Amino acid sequence: MGFRTKLILSYVFLIALVTGSFCFYFNHTLQTGMIEESRANLVSQTQLARLLVMSNKPGISPQQLAASIGTATKARVTLIAPDGRVVGDSDVGQARVAQLENHLDRPEIKEALKNGSGTAVRYSGTLGTSMLYSAMTHGSGRADGVIRLAVPLEYLSSARNALHNVVGGATAVTVLIALLFSYILSNLTSKPLRDMADAAAHIGHGAGKTKIPVSSNDEIGTLATVLNDMSVRIEDQVQRLSAEKQRLDTILRSMGEGVMVTDLSGVILMVNPAFRRLFSIAGDVEDKKLMEVSRHPDLLEAFTDVGKPDVDELLREISIQPNDMTLFTHWVPLKVDGIRQGTVAVFHDISDLKKAENMRRDFVANVSHELRTPVAMCGMCDE
Repeated sequence: MGFRTKLILSYVFLIALVTGSFCFYFNHTLQTGMIEESRANLVSQTQLARLLVMSNKPGISPQQLAASIGTATKARVTLIAPDGRVVGDSDVGQARVAQLENHLDRPEIKEALKNGSGTAVRYSGTLGTSMLYSAMTHGSGRADGVIRLAVPLEYLSSARNALHNVVGGATAVTVLIALLFSYILSNLTSKPLRDMADAAAHIGHGAGKTKIPVSSNDEIGTLATVLNDMSVRIEDQVQRLSAEKQRLDTILRSMGEGVMVTDLSGVILMVNPAFRRLFSIAGDVEDKKLMEVSRHPDLLEAFTDVGKPDVDELLREISIQPNDMTLFTHWVPLKVDGIRQGTVAVFHDISDLKKAENMRRDFVANVSHELRTPVAMCGMCDE
């Protein structure tokens, strides 16, 4: 997953978090506000209904009074006696009023009998829906009864759903616009990083000096400056290493002695032209094991001996047949920072020296023999 994709996803997550928090807060605030507003309106209607009850003319039954007030207020109106009996209900027929449960334990009735008024939001077992209740006592001096108004909360759900649709549509448009801007911003933010990544890749592939434009003074600009400095230093170091390698190659080519470098397992890493001439090798030997190049037992034995932990230097003569060549070999371990990495061997052709030494020995032996011969003859003459 690329940096730009991660940046876009972070923007999307942030937008979703903010939008979800807003919707949750809006839904909670909306529901609370609407209920409180409905409660205040219902309390006002209950006060008006209380005045109507207290001004009721004789001869009108509580059921008729509840029905007429319910028609005027568009709410369910219940008239309750001080002992909790229901004496009138606008939503229940006269025949069922006597069958209704005693309402003395209803929370809004308890609060009204105690404080003169009370409200509650609860589920109505009679109507089978959630209701908002407001109750007040009526009478002069003492409570002659309680009048209660109730409205269903279904209309709140309808209003809330309508507002949710409006807010949801606005939120969807906002999210789409935010996603568009996040895509644009992620491109603008990640472009310098992509340029730096491309420049680092070019540096890694040896493309030479790579200049990254520095367009800001923030952390990204600082990183671009560091990469530019690193590119210059790497290029200079590569040039120095290349010059050193060219000098080393020139020295090795001009040497009369053969040079061989191997790793710990005996794989040849480098040889010079003199080594090829000494061992009559025409093809490539790099990346091949020593025993694949030459199976001479003295050569392999010297390589094995120099690989022992207690050997820091090895000097040994090797005779190469059938060329009747004698090589003086100098073996040393190749170490980097004190850690052994391989072996370096230098081969000196001492065949001519050996032949001259043999001729000198033969000459000395012949002269000694000739000098001893006359002495012996002279001794015979004396006799």
